Amino acid sequence: MTIALRVISLGAGVQSTTMALMAAHGEIAPMPDCAIFADTGWEARETYDHLDYLSGKLGPIQWLRGERQMEELVEHKGMFPSRTRRFCTEELKVKPILAYLNDRVASGAELVNAVGIRAGESAARFIRFLRSYAVYNADEIDGLPAWYYPRDVPP
Repeated sequence: MTIALRVISLGAGVQSTTMALMAAHGEIAPMPDCAIFADTGWEARETYDHLDYLSGKLGPIQWLRGERQMEELVEHKGMFPSRTRRFCTEELKVKPILAYLNDRVASGAELVNAVGIRAGESAARFIRFLRSYAVYNADEIDGLPAWYYPRDVPP
């Protein structure tokens, strides 16, 4: 598979910021073609400031929005999200990102979407992403730098 579009999904947290800065410093190559951020409409001012900082490193960030913003979604559901009612993640983050990616795939783009997932992320949350995306091994993608591939390690 030859990649035509490399996308980095920003949540503006530790994992996606690390990926973004590594890409900006050439530690992840090639540089992503674009960065996307799914805005809930209810982020902290510091999050928006941080995204502004990251756009200075990566270039313009494509802002995505769900059908409803957080306040509208809370009114519609009649409750606030919680650890057990994670509807905001699905409605305000996952669905807008998948719509954006699916539109590009439908137009013929072969793409890679880089998502920062903490090593200790719960299996249930991680598996949800595996169900949403095709996952490739490095040897299935043309043009990656050599360090993406496994190397023999002496015993």
